[in-house]
Amino acid sequence: MLAALLVLAVYGGPDTGCCAQDTGATIRQIVDQVQRSVVRLRVIGGTQVVDGESVSSLVTTGVVISDKGEILTSAFALQGKPDAVFVERADGTRVSAKIVATDLVRRLVLLRADGEGWVPIKSADRDSVQVGQYAIALGRFYQSPAPTVSVGIVSALNRIHGLAIQTDARISPVNYGGPLVGLSGEAMGILVPLSPRGRGNATTGIEWYDSGIGFAIPLTDALQVAERLRGGTDLRPGLMGLSLAASGAFSGRVTVGRILPGGPAATAGLREGDRLIKINDQVVERVSIPEEILASRYAGDVIQLQVERDQQALNFSLTLVDRLPEVNPGYLGLLTFSASKVDAAAIAAMLQPDAPQPLKAEAQGGKAPGTELKAGIRGVALPEGVLGKAGVPLSLELTEVNGRRLTSEAALMRLMPGIIAGAELGLKYRLPGANEEQSLQVTAGQQPQELPVLSEEVLRQWSALSSPSENDSAEIQRSEVEIEGRGRCVIVTTGGSAARNSGLIVLLSEHATQEDQILNRWKALLSSHRLQLVIPLNPEKSALTDADVPLVLSSIQQVASANGVDLRRTILVAAREQSVLARQLAFDARSPVRGIVLTSGWIPGAELEGIDGRGAAVLLLDGDTTAASRVLREESAVALKRAGFWVPKRRMDASVEQSIADLSILLRSL
Repeated sequence: MLAALLVLAVYGGPDTGCCAQDTGATIRQIVDQVQRSVVRLRVIGGTQVVDGESVSSLVTTGVVISDKGEILTSAFALQGKPDAVFVERADGTRVSAKIVATDLVRRLVLLRADGEGWVPIKSADRDSVQVGQYAIALGRFYQSPAPTVSVGIVSALNRIHGLAIQTDARISPVNYGGPLVGLSGEAMGILVPLSPRGRGNATTGIEWYDSGIGFAIPLTDALQVAERLRGGTDLRPGLMGLSLAASGAFSGRVTVGRILPGGPAATAGLREGDRLIKINDQVVERVSIPEEILASRYAGDVIQLQVERDQQALNFSLTLVDRLPEVNPGYLGLLTFSASKVDAAAIAAMLQPDAPQPLKAEAQGGKAPGTELKAGIRGVALPEGVLGKAGVPLSLELTEVNGRRLTSEAALMRLMPGIIAGAELGLKYRLPGANEEQSLQVTAGQQPQELPVLSEEVLRQWSALSSPSENDSAEIQRSEVEIEGRGRCVIVTTGGSAARNSGLIVLLSEHATQEDQILNRWKALLSSHRLQLVIPLNPEKSALTDADVPLVLSSIQQVASANGVDLRRTILVAAREQSVLARQLAFDARSPVRGIVLTSGWIPGAELEGIDGRGAAVLLLDGDTTAASRVLREESAVALKRAGFWVPKRRMDASVEQSIADLSILLRSL
């Protein structure tokens, strides 16, 4: 990939070759004009990772922005702490450079190089950049007097939450860090790898390599960033510690969702359900407005919010932070079930990179289909949990927590994020079918460090809770669905009502495994744990990559729309080769995925910037047995827990499949 040669593509008119020749001459003139401001960077050492593999050195491009040897480049090749950075000018001379600071939002790095005679590039005015104008991408990947050139047009403005210019010029590691130049000879922006989904680290977005989807940070913005970076302090994403909710992508009613205890939003006094009216004096007409404003802000920036609460306008001032406080969520060990109404269109919205609509599975009154329950939440008290150890019966109905009546499972789910381990709780519960309530004082526990193995009795009680029908069939049913233009998916489940409101196990790394082998491992668990297996297969029948995100999402959409699955029980099972794919699917704020199981590999801590993992789980298995792999898994587990994920260890007396199946049910435990 890194050795790919970009070709000069000149867009001419359809009538004659004259205009193309004139444009080609103009482009060559512009390249000659700006090439002294475009330098080659060689990065030696550090924790550089490309396509999941460590490399000892990388070559990338930089743009000179001052006559003092200041250079801006993409953070792509400057992860970790490089041992050395060398700058090669157009004439081949080489000097050393130091990293001044990094912008982790716009993925830019400021360098300061030795020597004199630096020629800064000229910046285009931000307002002068227009959709449809020519865009020339330059890079210095090779040891050559002339830079590499790729030509296209500006295809969109204000992309990635307003951060970037989009171009259809072929962009790759050849020109990351280089300029995107117009026919005026002025630089419009600096090329960086970005993902249309807006998350990730310095290498996220390289999957769009040579795809006709490339991004550049406007140079006017980059120069303002350089002013802040000159102080030597890295700029990190600013976090508020809350989530936003809206009834639709273009809904004018945007409300505050979950609030992280101890975060800026909680400290300022915001509450769940507050309606957001203004952010930084801008009227909030849809959820994308606060998302765009927050996406470009840094830790330490101050945000002004106006909200409506009880028909009153309230104003709040929040100082964003770079890291939210670690919260040890409270845990009762109550296994719940509720029928879910799944909006398959919301899953489809995830296929559009800019669709801001969050995906929700709406709890329907906390009751099983066809069963009329009294007020309260029916559940199973896990023997290893707080309730089980307090001596409550295996099956119960929880009716009250700290004086708040529970009319649905959703009511308890709204309460739990505010309950931390060690909190004293006053509970009321009753036996199923009884009227008399009993009181209980408990101390909230913490999620198990080791994944519990669900006993047959717990599974029977939970199965009766989730489906009282006696018509469930253990007969295996297989179907295959074509995903137009993306591949197909194989769906394996059991019959009867067990196919409804079941968990989804999406196998991302089984393209080369015979189906009968997969079935032998999973057959007994499909019925006992109410599961469906989904095996996405791309047209090449090759190992899935992060380019197959639409295939996997479409596969989940197909199953959800057909059978009404329980989205809170969706788990991706991936090997190291599919870990990037799994992360992109699970870490999107709109994602239905609640769990990731990595049979090998790990999730780097850098991928968890700004991720709220509460309510989700990651199971790291020991497929890689080297000492280095073990260390990286342990570091990954620490970073995941810090981000709020439940990261239990697998018990060795359970098979991998049983552990995954148990996890799919335990994702419903509170």
